[in-house]
Amino acid sequence: MRVIHFLLIGFLLFVSGTILAQDFEPINPESKPVHARDIQLLSPLEILEDSLVYFADSMYNTAVPESRIDAGYAFIRSFKQFLKTPNSFQYPCTKLKEQISILPTQDGRLKLYSWEVVRGPLEKRYYGVIQLQDGSFIPLVDVSDQILRGAEDSVFKGTRWYGAIYYQIQEEQIGDMRLYFLFGWNGNSVNSEKISGCIWF
Repeated sequence: MRVIHFLLIGFLLFVSGTILAQDFEPINPESKPVHARDIQLLSPLEILEDSLVYFADSMYNTAVPESRIDAGYAFIRSFKQFLKTPNSFQYPCTKLKEQISILPTQDGRLKLYSWEVVRGPLEKRYYGVIQLQDGSFIPLVDVSDQILRGAEDSVFKGTRWYGAIYYQIQEEQIGDMRLYFLFGWNGNSVNSEKISGCIWF
């Protein structure tokens, strides 16, 4: 069984909205057809991508919070099926990456998926998955709402994770260890937090 370690290096606080305007544009998908071809001509991964884009659109744009939450759960169920489908790691996710953050590493060993569901005016839930080159995947459980202080030097093991939407990965080889430095954003408060962290296996 793989064990992932997540080190939260630190975070910076910004007035809510400032970071959005300068550094991070929240995902706001448009409702539009994903694949124009007849469904009979689509591959299983293309069909699943269609479903994921549909659920993501509802997850972000539905006005009623309960409906966004329901769409989020439907997205997770379909996404799990997508990840279990052969060749999903190699699939480009051309349309899905317009809806959620998908970051492949330069060494081709893993992909990091992250997204959010807005549950209320000041409540957001973050979701993430690490998919490895062999097709296996590690779901990440957001525990950011359980951390009151000292988060800047916290180390998480297993699937525990300080939730964020990630926009950049940098890789470093230190001795025998391959480290992946992550840069993301967490807006689950009146302030916005810019997150930096590191994962290794």
